[in-house]
Formats: sequence, C-alpha cells, structure tokens
Amino acid sequence: MGSTAVPGLAAKPIVDVMASVSDLDTVAEQASASLAAHGWAYVPPELDNRPWRRFYVKPDQAGQHREAHLHLIQAGHQRWTDQIRFRDALRNNATLAQAYEDLKRQLADQTGHDREAYTKGKAEFVAKALQGPHA
Repeated sequence: MGSTAVPGLAAKPIVDVMASVSDLDTVAEQASASLAAHGWAYVPPELDNRPWRRFYVKPDQAGQHREAHLHLIQAGHQRWTDQIRFRDALRNNATLAQAYEDLKRQLADQTGHDREAYTKGKAEFVAKALQGPHA
C-alpha cells in the first residue's frame, strides 16, 4: 500500500501491507500469537496513536531494521479508501509521483530517523493529492 506499491517510486526498504478486517480488536487478538511466532511485533493502539488501525512491525533477522509493516484496518473505514486512492493516484500520475518522491527525500534529510515527523511532513501533500483531479 505504500511507496513500494508504486513502480519506480523511491521507497524505504519496508513493505507496507494493509488488510481489511471485520473487527480490529478481535482479529488482532486472534492473530497476534501466530504473527508473533513468525517474527511480527504488535504495537498497541495506545503507543501507535492511530485508533483506526492495529499495527504490526516485522524486524529483520538482526532486529536492527524494519522489513515490513502490517496495517489492519476496519472494513469500510475511510482510511482504507484514502490509502488505495493515494496509491492509485501515484501510479497513474508520474508528475504527482515525482513530486511525492522529491518531498520524501527532502523530509528524510530534514527529519533523520524521526518517523513521526517524516509522516507528519507528508500529510498535507497526501491530503491535497486526495482532493485533486488526479486522485
């Protein structure tokens, strides 16, 4: 669902996977043990600060870097639709994709390893892209 889902777009080497589920807490409770057995770490909602999802992180074998993120999203939630629309807008508009890549590179330089600042820095661009004619 993230930049790795847009061919040719520069991206961190982290694959973002999104799954629509019928009940966030029930699915997270039922899936956590199985995911943990395969190396996934659950990020509780109170730490994630995104109540609309349940979030898992998959570290590399050394435990030093993230390989993947799993976002469980409540079925029918607007966030699901927005994520898909933004991904598709980037796939279908090379100019938009290039502008997004340029912003991401700039933010990476400015924010370093501050993931929250990096994500916050992209928010206005994403919102405008979702409002624009290309979305």
